[in-house]
Amino acid sequence: MPEKHPKMPKKAPRNTRNTPKTPEKHRETAQKSSKNHPKKHPKNHLQFAYIYPMIGILIELLLSWILLHFLEHQSLEALGLRPTTKRLKIAAAGFLLTAAYIIGYTLGEAAIFHDPYHKDPAFASQPFLNSMWHFFKSVAFEELIFRGALLYILVKRIGAVKAVLISAAAFGIYHFFTVGIGTPLQTTLLFLTTGLMGYAFARAYVVTGSIWVPFAIHYALNFITYTLFGILFIHPAAAHPSTVIVLLLLAIHNFGYPLVILWWLSYIKANQKAPKLVISGT
Repeated sequence: MPEKHPKMPKKAPRNTRNTPKTPEKHRETAQKSSKNHPKKHPKNHLQFAYIYPMIGILIELLLSWILLHFLEHQSLEALGLRPTTKRLKIAAAGFLLTAAYIIGYTLGEAAIFHDPYHKDPAFASQPFLNSMWHFFKSVAFEELIFRGALLYILVKRIGAVKAVLISAAAFGIYHFFTVGIGTPLQTTLLFLTTGLMGYAFARAYVVTGSIWVPFAIHYALNFITYTLFGILFIHPAAAHPSTVIVLLLLAIHNFGYPLVILWWLSYIKANQKAPKLVISGT
């Protein structure tokens, strides 16, 4: 899950002096540029952007089936992949809850700093769709790794409490490599925030017995934060007047949201009237 980072100001373009060129010079420059920077072939772009990620997800599913089949004598249905009406309703509720929380937080933060969002006048649909696909494949990859077969096996072998804690810690450490390691304080905060988020996601799988639920809330979090408010709607980076207010807002975003999800999951568990879940010991 990507972390929120302050927006860095764009570097001003370098002030260079262009000398007029003859047509021959233009032609030579264009030829050199085409040699040094060949155009990307649409077919190659399609492979890297769509085909290869889908192959990677299919490989993850195959490895998940192998682990479940040989270690637990289970099929992929142990992950709750069959899109039943009940599972889809819970996943949709998690998506809407996440969207409401993050939209409310984002607009509230903008109002506090008098920095309202507006639709990007240079908005184009292709970057928006590319961002949606990017988060779809990245969330699918992370869910199958951290809330997939390995979590199911751990729950069966050591119990849900320990399994969820291990999954959360692994998710936090994983972000050392995707986000990077900064100062000791930054690294600690990164581990705590992503680990708590991973705990909520893992709990969502254990409580509902379906990987669709953590996928929905995880995808909604990334989509709203970085695609909706980042590509479709933008705002200038405002100066933050108070460090205390900034820290409070970060706490609301990074700690408040997973706590809301955990409260929602406890409500689901307390009011569960469906047949027994796939995973026991919750």
